[in-house]
Amino acid sequence: LKHLKVLLDQDIDVSTIHNIDTFDYKIYETKEYYYILKEKGIHLRGLAIDFHFLPVISTWLNDFHYLNPANLKILALCNYDFSSHDNCLCCPFTGLEILCLRHAQHLKSVMLLQILHMCPKLKHLDISYCLNLDVSLLNQLSEYLQKEKRSTSLCVYYRMSGLETEIEKVSV
Repeated sequence: LKHLKVLLDQDIDVSTIHNIDTFDYKIYETKEYYYILKEKGIHLRGLAIDFHFLPVISTWLNDFHYLNPANLKILALCNYDFSSHDNCLCCPFTGLEILCLRHAQHLKSVMLLQILHMCPKLKHLDISYCLNLDVSLLNQLSEYLQKEKRSTSLCVYYRMSGLETEIEKVSV
């Protein structure tokens, strides 16, 4: 890690928060986010966005064009809603090694397999807390990995995805 920027365009005065449950903790679209994407996006090797805390889903498909998918090694799209943009990862990510889709909403097995086809060097896939996945994904994923001539193994993180019981059955 050479460089890390945390984008907060406001200071939070904790003493003014009367009830933590009613505090608006979201980080709204910042000027810095757009500046970094437009000016530095082509050079980024890693990008992490939590769409719950930084609600830029409405502009994501346009924002994505500032990136160079071939340069990306790490991509985290947490809390991404695939129902609104199911083609958000439709171009080849030839160098992507880590993909985190934690808490993705409306992510389906078919979409996930399409994404895997676009990421031949993927080593780590995090689908933890993706509740729309079903058991068919395990069979499809197994078939896909057997057919593909991958140079590296694929570690899949699936905590609280609903797949735990089925995976434990296979492992026993």
